[in-house]
Amino acid sequence: MSTPSVSRVLETVADVAGERDLANVRRSLLQSVAELLNTDGVAFCSLSSDDKDQREAPFHIRLSAETLGVLAEGHSVLLEVDAGAPVRLYPVSREEALAVRFCGESSATDEGRVIQALVRLYVNFKELLAASEQDRLTGLLNRRSFDAQLARVAEASMGVPAADGEGALQYWLALLDVDHFKSINDRFGHLFGDEVLLLLARLLRQCFRGEDRCFRYGGEEFAVILAPTSQQGALKALERLRQLVETYAFPRVGQVTVSLGCAAMSPGLAAMDVIDRADRSLYEAKRSGRNQVVCAPLPGAADERKDERSFGDVELF
Repeated sequence: MSTPSVSRVLETVADVAGERDLANVRRSLLQSVAELLNTDGVAFCSLSSDDKDQREAPFHIRLSAETLGVLAEGHSVLLEVDAGAPVRLYPVSREEALAVRFCGESSATDEGRVIQALVRLYVNFKELLAASEQDRLTGLLNRRSFDAQLARVAEASMGVPAADGEGALQYWLALLDVDHFKSINDRFGHLFGDEVLLLLARLLRQCFRGEDRCFRYGGEEFAVILAPTSQQGALKALERLRQLVETYAFPRVGQVTVSLGCAAMSPGLAAMDVIDRADRSLYEAKRSGRNQVVCAPLPGAADERKDERSFGDVELF
């Protein structure tokens, strides 16, 4: 058995502690277990009773009701699989576990303790991130997290060759605002207004891919950073959300609509430039009648707007 050195474990802890993105922390945990220990595969697996057949793992796992019960009590479980060495599951939460297949006979002692320590680190850090990076009402990522992640994406986009046309794949920023939200609060009260925001957050999670990031930008305004896609793909996803919101029956309030503006995270544009372009497009959607998606022209396009924005008499809220 090869026991990881103390210095290497401390380096891993330092790397994880420097992360502010839960998705990166998850990847870091998987990578750390794979690098530190004598393993032949590591992955997160769902503990949902509706998903007992884990096809996304690097090995085939079937979870019985008895196994799920043991994991729910916080204990690790050693499972036989279709082929290869047994797999040990370490519970991470009520919804998932870390599945590790060890090489040789190393799953029961020191290496198992190291994994349990890393899992505890991950769980504690996940809770800290939730407290500092999530919006308390909606559970979405908050404005602080948005600023950090948008800056990271904008910086990464700087080194990417300029996109060529509408079919090029690139990150997109979308800003969306609940139409006439002040009227909702005035007519039904802030309790029902908060419920609208909570339900809208659920629709956002339902509508976008796992790689897309959804945020509560502030008040009744939300933001989405879409993973690389074409302009057509971005517009299709945002239009799908607009229609989903429009047809959803919000309790007591009834119909609610949103206006959306989006802009490409094109090379050469700083984060604030992209926000400004998306915000201008959102204003245009409001000015043009609300309940629609407006996309900013790609930088350098012939119809790119050069004028300064003037809100005039348009009621944005």
